[in-house]
Amino acid sequence: MKKSTLVHAGMAAAFTALMFAPMLAGAEPFVQAGTAAKSFLVALFTPVVGIAVIAFAVYALCAKLHWMLIIGAILGVIGIFGHEQVVSMFRGWVGV
Repeated sequence: MKKSTLVHAGMAAAFTALMFAPMLAGAEPFVQAGTAAKSFLVALFTPVVGIAVIAFAVYALCAKLHWMLIIGAILGVIGIFGHEQVVSMFRGWVGV
């Protein structure tokens, strides 16, 4: 494709995105669906995290635990259960 054709296609895509931006700005159903999905995932992962902690304890007793696995598990638990606190902490740092 020619460069001018790509530029025109990009401008058309940007115009289309800006045209639908006001409709998406007040997208209340998306917010409700996101909140419901977040609640479902937290409820789903709560027993999984409990089982993972038990498995890590067994691996630690057997001295077969790799430290990167522990760090990944800690970051995963923070991501699943503490994401709201982390976001508010970053917002406080930035001043938003």
